[in-house]
Amino acid sequence: GNFRCASGPSEIIHRLITYKLTSVTTEPAGVATGYVGGMFEVRCTADSKPAASFNWTKRGGSGVISSGATLRISDLTTNDTGTYVCTAYHQYASGTASVQLTVEEGRW
Repeated sequence: GNFRCASGPSEIIHRLITYKLTSVTTEPAGVATGYVGGMFEVRCTADSKPAASFNWTKRGGSGVISSGATLRISDLTTNDTGTYVCTAYHQYASGTASVQLTVEEGRW
């Protein structure tokens, strides 16, 4: 908000701007199951000001595998089993959330 400081005919206006990045979460959260040949989709959200950007990594992997709030993996294989980490960030802060995906053979 704005804050005013006045003394006689002079006045100074200060603006206090707060930045935050909290509550990074995934949906689904925690643990998820996918099936060979199927698709897995997980969305990341963050309570953020300014708006957050998102990157996805696989724990033990070699760098960013996807950008954006939603990670989609199609044609799943058992090699896709692992922990996927969402990093939400802006120029002032960052936070992470993760989901553990297990890919199983056959759906029935």
